[in-house]
Amino acid sequence: MLSATTQNPDNSKTIENDEKNHPTIESVLEWLSDSSVHPGIKVTTIQWFHIPTLLANFIQPSHPHQQKQDQQDSKQPQPQQAQQDEQPTPSAESNNQLLTLLLQALTKFLDESSDSHTPIPNKRLLHSSLSHLSPSPALTLSMRRDIDRCLVALNYVDDSSFAEQKQQPADQTQLEREVAMMRADKDAFVSTVISLQKEKDQLRSELASTKQRLDEMERRLTQAQQAIEVTQTAVTVRTTPVVASDVIVAFSPTYIRLSGSTVIRTREGWIGCYTRPVSKGIHRLSIRSFGNHGLMIGVLDAAESPKLLKSAAYTSLKGAMMHTCNGYLYSANRYFTSNTKPRDGQEFSAEADLEKRTLHFFLDGVQQQHHFVNIPVPLVFSIDSYYKDMSIEILSWGEIKQSGVTFEGTGHNLG
Repeated sequence: MLSATTQNPDNSKTIENDEKNHPTIESVLEWLSDSSVHPGIKVTTIQWFHIPTLLANFIQPSHPHQQKQDQQDSKQPQPQQAQQDEQPTPSAESNNQLLTLLLQALTKFLDESSDSHTPIPNKRLLHSSLSHLSPSPALTLSMRRDIDRCLVALNYVDDSSFAEQKQQPADQTQLEREVAMMRADKDAFVSTVISLQKEKDQLRSELASTKQRLDEMERRLTQAQQAIEVTQTAVTVRTTPVVASDVIVAFSPTYIRLSGSTVIRTREGWIGCYTRPVSKGIHRLSIRSFGNHGLMIGVLDAAESPKLLKSAAYTSLKGAMMHTCNGYLYSANRYFTSNTKPRDGQEFSAEADLEKRTLHFFLDGVQQQHHFVNIPVPLVFSIDSYYKDMSIEILSWGEIKQSGVTFEGTGHNLG
């Protein structure tokens, strides 16, 4: 335990160390906080070495004397060692409290020494210990401010400048110290503002990233909902029987026979059957045919459909068809580049977007590369056939909510 004893009649004191080889932070705190300790205290160099050593313990894992003591203790019998191991280790919170008390007491003592122009020994070692402790990541902002105050106060008790300080008026010295303290407070405040600004920028960045993820999730959710609606519509269409007479509203009963959802070609020669006219939205006609070597599916100008019931619609300047025999696109009695050739029993679809004025073709739901652009509006869907005894099953026809087109492809003008 550190204690203060009177050494001479002029009330000056010498601080003696009862445990010189291993002082504790509590004993140093008791000495620094002692009300009887004042600037007239005479301090020996060996006593001031305790404070830098204690400060170093907050950076290094253990005190050198403690390591030596641990080595000696390891030679003791095992029961005594086990009893020592059971002693609790000081927590980080307890260490922080002790360090805060030590820095506050040390600042107060240095201020009093500066006011009375009392020099202290070993200033450089104490300054070095405080400087090495300051950047420690375990310190709080208040601890760093206390260290800055200690360093400022320490400048005014430097032995080398004692003579010069003594010549200055007391109020001037006090003013300089206060200015230095204010500068230290300002630096700590600026450091805090910079740290808060960095945290603010980081939070903004995280917020922007989170918003992007939310937008992406909403986009995917919208796509999933649309896909669900399309799937539900498709399931409804597949499970609801289609009556051919409800779809085919213009036909010649001499050449075509309707049986439920099936259209049967009864005579040879080109002949057409058409849906009712449509003028807006997206519409799709899906069929399945057998013996389809003489079959075409597409669209035709609604005004021309009555004229072409007994002739080929692909000969019209305003007709756009795809042939099942070879996959070619036909218009105005000429053909364009070929898509995939349909097979018997394969789902064959034509989709017309009357806003974009495009006509795309699909085989079993797979979009084909080539399509028509600038199709007529209003229009009718057309099924043209040639060979006798050909059967065409109408799977679905009507307006759809979402287009099945997934890529641009190659467009061809009519005519």
